[in-house]
Amino acid sequence: MKGTFFCGLLIAFFSPLAGAQNLSKEFQQIYSKLDQLKTFQFIVDYSSNDTLEFSEKGKVNVLFTPDGYFYQTAFCEMVINREHTIIINDEDHQILYSKNENLDRTNKSVTTGMLLNQIDTLVTKADSIYFSFDGLDRVYYLRFANQYFNLVELRFTGEMLRQIDYYYNADFVGNTGLMARNEITFIENPEYDARILRTDFYFVEKNKTMIPTEEFSLYRIQQSESTNSILE
Repeated sequence: MKGTFFCGLLIAFFSPLAGAQNLSKEFQQIYSKLDQLKTFQFIVDYSSNDTLEFSEKGKVNVLFTPDGYFYQTAFCEMVINREHTIIINDEDHQILYSKNENLDRTNKSVTTGMLLNQIDTLVTKADSIYFSFDGLDRVYYLRFANQYFNLVELRFTGEMLRQIDYYYNADFVGNTGLMARNEITFIENPEYDARILRTDFYFVEKNKTMIPTEEFSLYRIQQSESTNSILE
């Protein structure tokens, strides 16, 4: 496996402690940059072959603005604004919403941390971390013992994380050579339709009843008690 070769080669030159420290700094720099931007967008193209017979590909689009956050997948969208958290299920033609007390941009559980799927926590969980240059890319190799993934490769270009490769542990999945990949495109100050962040683009209240707008007239509206339950 490619990762095995690199990790073996680098042991003589880099210590796991230095690799972990450098990787922590990478994420600190990312969060610092994003905190300075009013609007930015991530597009994540993912692919996996969880079994030898099955592979999956898809795209996740995530937009961050001062007025809220917008997530888009192949089957649904999610909006988090100052009033509501809204999930638009296009397959079932259903809109599920809950009320928000406030919109806290510093809460990484709904911003950057949610997007990166807590990748930065891998720094503390990895048994060893090694680093190398691959052209202009900075690549970190995270090794795990007795975990679902035995190797995770993080590839940074410029100021951003560009690619994540997960290598499955054959002891857990029963096959060798299986992996998943996330390719990340970062856009500063993207153009977007501001309507998609507003509650009244999806539904309005009439006589204490939530009514879908004309564009979503075929959708059912359902309220959830909390943001936590809507995201479960």
